Amino acid sequence: METLKAGCDKRLLYISGAAAAAGLAYWYGKCQDRAAKLDNAIRAIDEVHRTQAQTTVLSELRYCEHVEEWSRVMLPGGVPSDALRLATRAQHLERYAIPRKSYPEGREGYLKWRSAVKKRQGQRISEILLRAGLDQALVLRVKLLVAKDLSLEDPEMALLENAACLTFLSHGLDEFGNGKDDAKMIDIFSKTWKKMSRSAHRLALQIDYSPRMLGLLVEAIAVAEVSDSGTAREVPELGEKTWEAVRDAFHNVDKEKCGTFGELFLEALEPNCRRTFCWPVCSAGNISKALRELIELHAKDAPRFESMIRSAAMLGQHFGGLTIDQVQSIKDSAVRVVSNRVPAAARPWEAFIYCVAAMLVPPLMGESRLTEFCSAVGRPLPTPGGGPAAAVS
Repeated sequence: METLKAGCDKRLLYISGAAAAAGLAYWYGKCQDRAAKLDNAIRAIDEVHRTQAQTTVLSELRYCEHVEEWSRVMLPGGVPSDALRLATRAQHLERYAIPRKSYPEGREGYLKWRSAVKKRQGQRISEILLRAGLDQALVLRVKLLVAKDLSLEDPEMALLENAACLTFLSHGLDEFGNGKDDAKMIDIFSKTWKKMSRSAHRLALQIDYSPRMLGLLVEAIAVAEVSDSGTAREVPELGEKTWEAVRDAFHNVDKEKCGTFGELFLEALEPNCRRTFCWPVCSAGNISKALRELIELHAKDAPRFESMIRSAAMLGQHFGGLTIDQVQSIKDSAVRVVSNRVPAAARPWEAFIYCVAAMLVPPLMGESRLTEFCSAVGRPLPTPGGGPAAAVS
């Protein structure tokens, strides 16, 4: 009896093992089949992109590859779901199949055109995925993502929007901005910023921007983040020779082998002021770009000069805890960096930094204590005999 029982147990174990192996083989086959269908679908989407005329600095295929890359950066594990991967790959799918001119000019016409485009894109991606043999549930999910028919409360919809915004900010931005005035770009940046999550904001602040785009982005973030943009103030004037001396001194310092202006400035800051500059956007490279842009704006566009500094002050206060008593340290550091290396430009450079401080202080006064204000205005300027009248005659 015991021998018979042992034999039965062995046969049961054999049957169970065989059934498990068969189940695993079936499951593995299904996974392989799904993976093959997914690859075929992506190839089909890419082929559609390749047939589209390139209307921007990025082809539609390269654009989608960047969107997919950003989505992986933002995902904790770096691995998107099948639906998200397909949706990132189908961004801008045949976006100009419906001509813009088929709808009226103006914002209302634009919104109707965009609605029609998104609806068509949802239909087209469904056709492509069904033809590739993917299941209905997956196809529906991708359709909703591509057609933007989900709210930003949906995690994948929000991630897709973030990835698209980061792609816009990181590729071809200068070409996009050609021919667009500053006010238009600030409006576009502000709307883009409002769509993004805080985690996407942190990534956006690490992107390498040109001086013009960095300045515009600072102003746009202030518009998006701070309800009170403040009152514009008159910018102190500098004579032409003073401005030329400022420009030449900055370029001489910023190309030194011992470090850029931004690096030297951050090293010269007092410890209690450095925490305000700990954000990625306050990198040494961005500080140099911001100063370069401010020097050009002072001569060419005083209102933008004032607006950019006012915006930086409000953001510094809002996010970095910038206070009015730190302005002196910022002034001292900026002046010393240039004065120690180009002594002949000490006075005109101090005059320029005084102009910057004159725009920087007023937005901070409303939130500053009286003691901070007295500390800021009571300390001497770093250059002997320098001050608001410092200039080249």
